[in-house]
Amino acid sequence: MSEKHTLKWAEAIHKIVDAINHSKCRAIGGLRPIDISFNNARKIREKIYGRIGSNINRKKTRFQKNDFVRMSRNKNVFAKGYLPNYSDEILQVDLVKNRANPNRYRVKDEKGEHFEGYFYPEELTKVRKDENTSYRIEKIISKRKKKDGKKEYLVKFFDYPNPEWIDESQFV
Repeated sequence: MSEKHTLKWAEAIHKIVDAINHSKCRAIGGLRPIDISFNNARKIREKIYGRIGSNINRKKTRFQKNDFVRMSRNKNVFAKGYLPNYSDEILQVDLVKNRANPNRYRVKDEKGEHFEGYFYPEELTKVRKDENTSYRIEKIISKRKKKDGKKEYLVKFFDYPNPEWIDESQFV
């Protein structure tokens, strides 16, 4: 167009398209776009993208069924503080959706109640849970003395919905 000193695209567009179609392209394996037909289209597609159905990049699952995890808390983007970024409630992985990309997990609490929806691996972190696991107490609601002389306290734990009676010996 600049050779002819004209601004009319309609006259030059056919030459531009023809030049593009007859030049080799690295994206399609060094072939020219004009060389692709319905007969070799499948072969070229597999060359570029891999076999149909085999191009799913499955990652190894981060958590297995029955692993114990904590869920991340929602904070503002730049919120800072000394409180942890994960909840105090320990959950258990109930279902692993490893066919999905990315992997997703369904979790349940200690009572077996499922949380609504599925969670991405970035929203969970793996924890160990045993008899030595300690929990933060939000407040002591009440106390009572049993017939054998032991004291029990009704306590509300952080991030747990229901208070529980625990023995005095369980306090750390």
